[in-house]
Amino acid sequence: MARASQEELLSLAQAIRERCIRRGEFRLASGLPARYYYDGKQVTLHPRWAEVIGRLLLAPLQNWGAQAVGGMATGAIPIAVAASLAALKEGQELPVFYVREGRKEHGARDEVAGADLVRGLPVAIVEDVVTTGGSSLRAAAAVEALGCRVVGVAALVERHEGGSRNIRERGYPFFRLFYTDEEGNLYLDETARALALTTG
Repeated sequence: MARASQEELLSLAQAIRERCIRRGEFRLASGLPARYYYDGKQVTLHPRWAEVIGRLLLAPLQNWGAQAVGGMATGAIPIAVAASLAALKEGQELPVFYVREGRKEHGARDEVAGADLVRGLPVAIVEDVVTTGGSSLRAAAAVEALGCRVVGVAALVERHEGGSRNIRERGYPFFRLFYTDEEGNLYLDETARALALTTG
């Protein structure tokens, strides 16, 4: 059975265009100026679209052999949970973790929360959007400091600022469902389309 139908892919793309992309003058978390702002939470926190996103991003995670999934709080959390639930439907447990923006000043004070990450565990990083790749690399560094092995980075959307190149240059495989150009126009990645429509 295919991960998603052509109709689901097109509907998700349209939902992202309508709900997530706002045009104007913005400054991104990376510090870069932008002509549009992408708010992925408008789909990743919506039950219908989260379920589809989870199914679509599970495929590369399984191909990489990931045994846990997560990323930087807060954007990665709903995507990681969606992928984990999609895995559970296939009889696989894929625990979720997240990396805090800042170390807690109370309790266990752990930088990484959630899944029990043991040395040598293959983990995948997920993102709602990749711009320069800095957040992905920070999350990767946090779990590698615990002895885990980062097997890849998967994103719902990649902006045009070269984040995938930065991630690959650090030796991590990269997968994206969609990408945008400088004007904020959204496109479905052809590799993602092929993987989504593959039966198996």
